[in-house]
Amino acid sequence: MQVSSKFSSVFLAVVCATSATASPFPASLKHRTLQVREIGPGLVIESFHPESSFETFGVSGVDHPLSTRDEFDLSHCSHATLHADANRYGGENYCRLWTAFASRGLDIYAVNHKNNFDTPAGC
Repeated sequence: MQVSSKFSSVFLAVVCATSATASPFPASLKHRTLQVREIGPGLVIESFHPESSFETFGVSGVDHPLSTRDEFDLSHCSHATLHADANRYGGENYCRLWTAFASRGLDIYAVNHKNNFDTPAGC
C-alpha cells in the first residue's frame, strides 16, 4: 500500500504536534505553512504545506495541518482552568497556572492568536 507524501507529511506534523516532547505551536503560527522544529538532540523536522484557500478541513481530509488552530483556541481554556482551581483548591495554584500558560504564550493578555508571555501582577 503506497501512502501519498501529502498524507505522510500531515500525519507526521500531527504526531509531532501532539507529542509530549514537542512544544505546542505558538498562536502566531496560525497562517504560517513552513515549520521547522527540533524534536531531540540533532533531530530536526522541517515541513512545508501549501497554503489552503480555506481554513477548514475540506471535503477530502485536512487541507492545512494548522487550520485547526481556529477550532481549538486555547486562550479561553486558561480561564476555565483557573476557575476550576479556584472552586476546588481555593486558588492555591493561581500563579503556577498563569506561569505555565504564559510560558506557552497564553497569558492574560493573549487574544486573537497573538502570543503574550506576561504573568499577572503578584505572580
